[in-house]
Amino acid sequence: MPMTATERVQEINAKTRAWVAEDPENRGAGELVEDASHWAECGIHTADELDHYLAQCNHYNGYYDINGIRPRWVNYKAMSTKEIEKMTDDMYAVEERSQLDAEKEKARRSAAISATKEEPKGLTHNPFAALLEK
Repeated sequence: MPMTATERVQEINAKTRAWVAEDPENRGAGELVEDASHWAECGIHTADELDHYLAQCNHYNGYYDINGIRPRWVNYKAMSTKEIEKMTDDMYAVEERSQLDAEKEKARRSAAISATKEEPKGLTHNPFAALLEK
């Protein structure tokens, strides 16, 4: 008999509690609803359906966090859980590379600006200093 959604939720919540317990001062996490009627209302009855739903949520919300729009054009129902997870992993890998590239570019520009900066000679904070020299 396949694992039910509620059993899978209990398994995930137990892992989450154990992870938080390892370092409770620095870790916190929410838990999934363990009420079977909640998941039944969502049309989720098996562990596989729950895993698919959670993969979909992870991608959908992650895409929004990165791009500022919801990927409503993605047909998650036509995709396997593995396909959604791969798409999510690829999305986060691209974002990580993009952030690293941005940091490198910022460091490069900062170094270029620092290299061209010379301390001006003879400047004062007096806006009329040039007039006084004549």
